[in-house]
Amino acid sequence: MLAVNLSRTVRYLVRFTAICIVTAVGLAGAVFALVPQVATIATANHGEADSLSLDAPAERSYVYDKDGNILTTLHAEENRQSVSLDRIPAPVRDAVLAAEDETFYNHKGVNIRATIRALFTNVDTGGVAQGGSTITMQLVKNTILAKDSANRDFSLKSKEIVLARRLESQMSKDQILERYLNTVYFGNGAYGVQAAAEVYFGVSVESLDWPQAALLAALIRSPRSYDPFLNPALATERRRIALQRLVDTGKLSQAQADLYAFTPLPSAPHLTTAPNRDYFVEQVVQQLLDDPSYGLGDKDNRNAAVFKGGLRIYTTLDSTMQYKAVTARDSTLPEGEPAGLFAIKTSRDLSVCPKLNDGTYCLGTAGMVSIEPSTGAVKALVGGPGFDSWKYDVVTQSPGRQPGSSMKMFVLVTALENGYTINDLIDGSQCTFPIKGDKPYTVKGEGGVASLVRQTAGSVNCAFLRLGQLVGIDKVIEQARKMGLTGNLENVISFPLGTNVVPPLQMTGAYASIANDGMYNQPYFIDKITTATGDVIYEHKADPQRVMSVQTAREATVALEAVVTGGTATRARLSDRDAAGKTGTTDKHADAWFIGFTPQLTTGVWMGSPESESSAVGLNSVGGINVFGGTFPALIWHNYMTSALEGAEVLTFQAPEPVAGGKYLQLPKDKEVRQTPATDPGGGSPSSSTPATTTTPGQGPGPTTPTPPTGPPPPTTAPQPGPPKTVN
Repeated sequence: MLAVNLSRTVRYLVRFTAICIVTAVGLAGAVFALVPQVATIATANHGEADSLSLDAPAERSYVYDKDGNILTTLHAEENRQSVSLDRIPAPVRDAVLAAEDETFYNHKGVNIRATIRALFTNVDTGGVAQGGSTITMQLVKNTILAKDSANRDFSLKSKEIVLARRLESQMSKDQILERYLNTVYFGNGAYGVQAAAEVYFGVSVESLDWPQAALLAALIRSPRSYDPFLNPALATERRRIALQRLVDTGKLSQAQADLYAFTPLPSAPHLTTAPNRDYFVEQVVQQLLDDPSYGLGDKDNRNAAVFKGGLRIYTTLDSTMQYKAVTARDSTLPEGEPAGLFAIKTSRDLSVCPKLNDGTYCLGTAGMVSIEPSTGAVKALVGGPGFDSWKYDVVTQSPGRQPGSSMKMFVLVTALENGYTINDLIDGSQCTFPIKGDKPYTVKGEGGVASLVRQTAGSVNCAFLRLGQLVGIDKVIEQARKMGLTGNLENVISFPLGTNVVPPLQMTGAYASIANDGMYNQPYFIDKITTATGDVIYEHKADPQRVMSVQTAREATVALEAVVTGGTATRARLSDRDAAGKTGTTDKHADAWFIGFTPQLTTGVWMGSPESESSAVGLNSVGGINVFGGTFPALIWHNYMTSALEGAEVLTFQAPEPVAGGKYLQLPKDKEVRQTPATDPGGGSPSSSTPATTTTPGQGPGPTTPTPPTGPPPPTTAPQPGPPKTVN
């Protein structure tokens, strides 16, 4: 037995001596081996040493609506909001100090007694089982040496000691404690005491009491082991130990500690952020990540700034309007599950569309966007049935959808900009466009000769195909570019019928320029970005561009108002306000639109199947009806605008200058449309016998020869609608 005890003693002394030697060598070697510079470490604790640099901790960013309400927060792995030490209540500071470093305010970065105690404990285990780390040493490990923290050896411990002493010479105790309390991990994704207060108790750090503070202090040593949601028994015992340490340090009486030990633990984590990662917020995030103009640096720096930079992002969203937009959409569409979806009965292969419920019907939805014409601020955005179930945003994401006859607006504006007036007359009867080397392009007629106001109100296809050839599709495209359309626009005969694809956001922004007397403001989502301390990084600056004359805008408004008062969109009519707009329905009813405006708000509504291919499924049987732009889209617009403008000032449209009597507009005779390799799919022309082709600028098709009507032209203030149409 004596030999056995002697053997153990010898082994103990040998191990103790070896560890002491290794520790001494490590402390000395660290001075010369520690990165980044030998000289810097060698001069630790001396005034000539370079200052230590603590990288700023990752901070969550906040996204606000226009009124300063939090929409959501953005963070990477580390969910953190740093708070100043004076915001952290005494129970939290005292509990953490008692549990982790009771002599914090008395040592100079290293607690020799605790280090020796840990050293003897480590002798029994043969490694580093107990660290003896002070709060300063922990801060060094979690920041400066974070990349090395997995390697728990004496070399790392010696580095902690050297750097902790240097840090104490460069920062005050309060500064170190504040940084530590904002850096330390408390489990369940909570970094720092503010996030921990939110996750575990659903309160701000200022509200934490003694038992709550004791639990947080207990979690620091091993957040996973003492997780109250996973291991409540261990968490209770560890909290009791933390409370007892508060008794030992004189912060609590034994009776208080015993009472607090019976406080129930939290049973489930609280949401620390608003869960509003919807279409609007996602658009904001994507713009911040993709666009360098916000002043957040290159791509990598932008990502770090958004998710770790503690930004305050102030947006244009009107939360009340957003709620009213979703409500109007969901309450107007045929009932679906979940809200915002509806069933499309189709004879087509169901593999081309998302399925609803039992899979026997295709899924449809509606999107909408609302813009303030005077600024371009996006006030509401409904990008689809719901971001959780359908992340593709049909309103903002390219390439967009076929807008149908809502594209006729660009032809009208171009004509007015080139000297025509809304009193000019044009034929809407059947039109045939000779094409050199190919079959003629023919569209069924929908009316006779009428003013541009009446042809707009009735959305007469042949009238606008002729008008497009008169002014030149190249000029129409140029005008559309001025009004914000950026995608591929093909110069084809059927351009007025909406065969190109355009995102609803761009279409709505273009219509907003008419409501704003011809001044275009690019739609925008972000008003201002600041740092957590309020320094401004970015602020939106208005840059309105005149894209048409005031007279053109007001004449166009007269024509578009006729669409609402007596044309294809009477369901959009507002009882007490001026309203104007244009319907659009694509071939086979695959997409249905209404884009309309009042003097102070422009809103676009799109309805269809949320597929990238716009013609995938036609809306031929939705709620028992065939869908046109003048049905559900116009009604959604009406219901939303009625609610959104409730209580707002009632404004009226400004009348244009008096317009002279109309001229009868005819195409030149004996002109052919030249065939080119680029062809048009003909999506907006249900009666076309052949695909439309590219036109040569300045050339039009063959003549039409109806006799111009006699009598005065229609008035500009109270136009009568043209004949009804089947595709608008």
